[in-house]
Amino acid sequence: MREHLLGYLIGALDPSEAEQVERLLEEDPQLEHDLNLVRANLEPLALDSGHCDPPDGLARRTCQFVASRRVGLCADESCGRAARWGFQDMLIAAGILTAASMLFFPALNQSRFLAQRRVCQDNLQRIGTALVQYSMVHKNYFPYIPDHGHLASTGLYAPALFHSGFLTDKQRFLCPSCGKLQNSDFTIPTYRELIAASSEKLQRLRHMMGGSYCFTFGYLSGGRYVGTKNLGRQQFALLSDSPCTMKADFDHNSANHRSRGQNVLFEDGHVDFLTSTRCNRENGCDDIFANENGVLGPGLNRDDSVIAPAWIEPVVGAAAE
Repeated sequence: MREHLLGYLIGALDPSEAEQVERLLEEDPQLEHDLNLVRANLEPLALDSGHCDPPDGLARRTCQFVASRRVGLCADESCGRAARWGFQDMLIAAGILTAASMLFFPALNQSRFLAQRRVCQDNLQRIGTALVQYSMVHKNYFPYIPDHGHLASTGLYAPALFHSGFLTDKQRFLCPSCGKLQNSDFTIPTYRELIAASSEKLQRLRHMMGGSYCFTFGYLSGGRYVGTKNLGRQQFALLSDSPCTMKADFDHNSANHRSRGQNVLFEDGHVDFLTSTRCNRENGCDDIFANENGVLGPGLNRDDSVIAPAWIEPVVGAAAE
């Protein structure tokens, strides 16, 4: 099964094979250790994550050029003596190498993209497991985000899980595709540090403490702001890759994955890669970055999930407008 670990990381396995690997990872600690070694060896490939895809049709045009410049050697010229390379032969070889590189490097780049996306999904699933464990000892509630004060930001999920021991690896809050935060610079403040921080320092801590991800608010019930309870809902979004911007006239897709979409953890524990900011619910489409009034703020009912970057406060008055 170890021969499938690389394919598992880059998302190249069939769903049945991937499920088999996941079952074995849960049962075999040594296999999980081997998987982490493979993942660590793949991390240097992230340095090339910003490479651009080639123009459309470049490989086809290159192959056509190579075919048009083919030079055939006569049998009597090549027999009995070593073949000599001329300018045209070198041109043909260069064209073939160019065509091969145009096919190989985009495929490699796509493999890196899929591998990074898979690691990000694994991060979200581990955070999801920690959230479930947290809720089990807090009357089925997830970390409460106050509506005012120094602790009033969605990034509070990270300190709540990390400093309570529910998640011991802070790197789980960093998406491998996000270059904004370096591992050595990333820190998760304690509640005490947040409460004691000056206004300027508080903003810095809030921007950092959620890592690459953003988290859900609470919601309004009878005009009162309340926390989110774990009900195991299939289409209730808990956290996701942080979006590029929260302005209404911009695309909110995350830059973590080249603005192609974002990984989203749902309350039942599954992770989806959404190519837009909307997920399907039984009563229609739901924007995970806005409440039912289209506002970035607390949900307007128990099932109205709103995900926001770690530095955003739940402005209760504006949420209902």
